[in-house]
Amino acid sequence: MPNEYQGTAVALVSQRKGSIKGMTGVELTTVEADVPLDNMFGFSNELRSATQARTSVRPCDEERRINNNKHIETTAT
Repeated sequence: MPNEYQGTAVALVSQRKGSIKGMTGVELTTVEADVPLDNMFGFSNELRSATQARTSVRPCDEERRINNNKHIETTAT
């Protein structure tokens, strides 16, 4: 995602009781986070709305999702 939306994405993850696992990138940032699966309903739409549709959500890391968390990354679209 563009750096200008990094704070917005982190705040949305926190509101859903998620924890940030890492952030990478210079001009475009990828945020990795663990969020309880029950709290993910509607997250993608909320994030895209808050960032003018300039981010996306993708699940990753199957092992973490087995433990009732959804590991997500937000990236620029």
